[in-house]
Amino acid sequence: SLDAAASTVVGNSVAVSGSGLPGAPVAGERSYTATADTDVIVGVEPITVVKSSDFDRMPAEHPVNYTATVTFPRSSDWFDAVVYDTLPDGFELGASNIECVSGCDGNEPPIVTLVSAVSAGGETTFGFSLGDLPGGAADRVYSLTYDATIKTSYTDSTPVALGDVLRNTAFGGGNL
Repeated sequence: SLDAAASTVVGNSVAVSGSGLPGAPVAGERSYTATADTDVIVGVEPITVVKSSDFDRMPAEHPVNYTATVTFPRSSDWFDAVVYDTLPDGFELGASNIECVSGCDGNEPPIVTLVSAVSAGGETTFGFSLGDLPGGAADRVYSLTYDATIKTSYTDSTPVALGDVLRNTAFGGGNL
């Protein structure tokens, strides 16, 4: 077993030698040697999320289209992988979709839409289960697209005012 801290470099070397005849080496006999080394950094590349919207300033009752690009690094197996987003109070969720846009080989499990939930504070959380994603030849990149409409009031009936900042958060995760 290996007991090394994350970001520790672990080296592995191999050396082989041999000759063309059995037994002890004989002077002048052809012999061969070779060595190889490799280093591995202990740790996991993080999942990355990049999020954008088509507008950064919008009046109430206007839809905003969002894209969240979530990258699962190829160097790790991801179990129970999920992508979800939390809209703050003041938004109403519209249509949503997720698809693999890069690095998928067609053998991924089917994507399952998770039930969206609205908290007592008005936050809406929705997402998708991607299942188990084994490491591969390339990073797996998923694109989550959805629209949300800015409401005229918050859950407590306070009006959504000009200048209010409504920030939502996307998340990609899984177990290693």
